[in-house]
Amino acid sequence: MKRIFLHNLIILFTCICLTLSADYTGSIEKGTLLLKQGKIQKSIEFFKSAIEENPSSSEAYYYLGYAYFLLGKKEESIKNYQKAIELNPKNPDYHYALASLFISMGDSENAIKQLDETIKASPESLAGRMARKLKEEIKKAL
Repeated sequence: MKRIFLHNLIILFTCICLTLSADYTGSIEKGTLLLKQGKIQKSIEFFKSAIEENPSSSEAYYYLGYAYFLLGKKEESIKNYQKAIELNPKNPDYHYALASLFISMGDSENAIKQLDETIKASPESLAGRMARKLKEEIKKAL
C-alpha cells in the first residue's frame, strides 16, 4: 500500500512540474511573438509572468532585458541581462546582448569585458565570432 501511495505521489509531482514548465515556456513564447509584432510593453507582461512561474528561467530574464532595451530602459535592461547571466553564465548570447547594451551607452570597458565572456563561453559560436570582431573594432576606435 505504501509503495502504491509513493508511486502515485511521484507521478503527481512529475505532472505538476511538467505543467509548471509548460506554463512558463508558453509565456515566453507569447512574449517573443508580441516582441516580433512590435507590442513590446505587452510582451513584458508575459516575460514577467514567466519569471513568476519559474524564477530560474534565464531565458525569461534575457527577453525581459531585451524588451526593456527596445523601450530605452537601459538600467532595467542591464539588471535583467545580468540576472540571465547569473542563472546561465555559459550562454554567449546573454553576454553579447549585455555587451551591445554597454556599447550603446558608450561604456567600452564593460562592453569589452562582456565580449571576452562571450568568447570564453563559446568561441566558435556565431556570438563568439561576432564578439571577436566587435572587440577588435572597439579597440581600434580607442
